[in-house]
Amino acid sequence: MKRGVPLNTPRFTCLIPTVTSRKELYKISLMSALTDSRQIRSLRTNLSWNFVGQAVAKASLLIFHIVFANLVGIEGYGAFSFVFVGGLILLQPALDLGLTQLITKWVSRGNTEVVRISFHIKGLTALGLIPLVLAIGWWMDVSLLLLVTVLGFFLINTLQQSLFGILRGLEDLRPESLTVAFQNLLACGVLSIFVFQEIAEPWIGSLILMLTRFAGTIFISVIIWKKYLAHLKKSKTDAHVMEQSQLLREAVTLGLVLFLIQFYFRIDTIMLGVLASESEVGLYSVAFNLMEGTFFIPTIVMAAIFPGLSQAKQFSAYFRKGALLLTLSGIAGGGAVFLLADSIISWFFAAEFQNSADILRILAMAIPLVFWGYLMTQSLVALDHNRIYLVITASGLLLNVLLNFWLIPEYGASGAAVATVITEALIPLSCFLMIIKYHFSHSPVNVA
Repeated sequence: MKRGVPLNTPRFTCLIPTVTSRKELYKISLMSALTDSRQIRSLRTNLSWNFVGQAVAKASLLIFHIVFANLVGIEGYGAFSFVFVGGLILLQPALDLGLTQLITKWVSRGNTEVVRISFHIKGLTALGLIPLVLAIGWWMDVSLLLLVTVLGFFLINTLQQSLFGILRGLEDLRPESLTVAFQNLLACGVLSIFVFQEIAEPWIGSLILMLTRFAGTIFISVIIWKKYLAHLKKSKTDAHVMEQSQLLREAVTLGLVLFLIQFYFRIDTIMLGVLASESEVGLYSVAFNLMEGTFFIPTIVMAAIFPGLSQAKQFSAYFRKGALLLTLSGIAGGGAVFLLADSIISWFFAAEFQNSADILRILAMAIPLVFWGYLMTQSLVALDHNRIYLVITASGLLLNVLLNFWLIPEYGASGAAVATVITEALIPLSCFLMIIKYHFSHSPVNVA
């Protein structure tokens, strides 16, 4: 009996933790499966809503640019594009300062006080930029109506993007989908009035975009006020307290990154205006806007998965989903644009724009690279590696400017398109290497 007790006791005591651990493992795996299922359903819902909304918005915006370009002609469209792209490069990053992404990131983490601080920073920035923009426009002898309407567009746009950032942080993309579709369809409708009246001035484009963006902002503001205002007023007791100085430091770094991104992505248009002619600007802008029409796909995907990327435990799962979606859609989109370039230009544009087809074929090769760039750059932001993002973007900008100086004088708009493709190859590759180095290589759980 004495010999049996020590033999049986360990056996009995060993069975208890084994059974218990199995039950715990089963419960953990079941909870993990339920969590993944909820994440997949939420991601699928957001992707569905955003896909429909963004598809309608991009299609209507493309129609707007096609009709507007044919209305004002190649030189008028070139003049509009030169000023509008100047706003994209200089004004939009300065007004936004990357705060839209930071609102999304911090709201997804429960820090709703970031909304109030962000609006305060944006308001002060806008007050300082308005007189500066007017002075630069006067110095460059830009049409006052064109300058004022472009300025108004970007002021309203930065407010709207902040509202979208709130909803993305709350993982509800339905209001954004409705808003972008509504305002761009409205823009096409308003443009038809000017076409009927045969009013062909470059400032018409920015005026319509400004007014319809204002209508969309009112629409989204009402939705947030009705549905989410009470939630935003709540402050989690366990949430990290956000200070304005902390947010401003992060915003300045990210704002500089966004400035550099817009600069290297749009500097081709500005350099064509300086080194070539308004006609070359018009040709390139037509092709670029058509290529940009495919960007609603990575915009949709990133809006849906960015809150998940911002959560350290969920990063790998969302990164893999994003990589799969953007790789397949990027190759499909780039291939379709490349094959249909001649047909698209001949169907929708006047004879003076037909040389844009060759430029569009070159830019089509950048589409898969741009899709990947969305994922890689936003992943660095989600992982709080804004400074690395800044260095990579600055390097891309320098390369793009040098390539433009080399290629534009001889090849014009085609040279600018080649510079874009080369630059877009550098950015996602560099970002991916940094993600591997600073996240996957140091995270056994994520690697598994």
